[in-house]
Amino acid sequence: MEELKYLNLKRTGEAEVPEGLEERLSMKIDLWAEEEKRAKSALGANTTVLSVSFLARFRPYRNIAVAACISLIIGIGSVIGLLGKGNNAHKDTFDNPELARIEAEKALYLLAYNMEKGTKHLKQAKDIAAHTETSLNNTLKQLK
Repeated sequence: MEELKYLNLKRTGEAEVPEGLEERLSMKIDLWAEEEKRAKSALGANTTVLSVSFLARFRPYRNIAVAACISLIIGIGSVIGLLGKGNNAHKDTFDNPELARIEAEKALYLLAYNMEKGTKHLKQAKDIAAHTETSLNNTLKQLK
């Protein structure tokens, strides 16, 4: 639970913003805009970078895709309908209470194991975020 204290935004307060950040970012955005204008003028006034949209290439296959989706839905519905035709009354899966307790413990141990793995991933994500923040700050210092 120690990792959760880092998620409380009220405790963290304001983030430190380096001096001149807005000006440096504005200059960089303006530079990118100029480069984009130069690239467009080099291609020609009426030519776009992506002249053919991604979806336009697949228009002939649209009807086939719709038919495939409909047949898939009908197939899944049929299988569920056939499997559901039995006596689905709720009944216990275990007759022996001791065996049921053992299986419940196994399930809880599996849940605890997966939760532990999840917290390890959260720690890794926190480390990656810290590294990214450091890299961003270093890059912004270089832009000065």
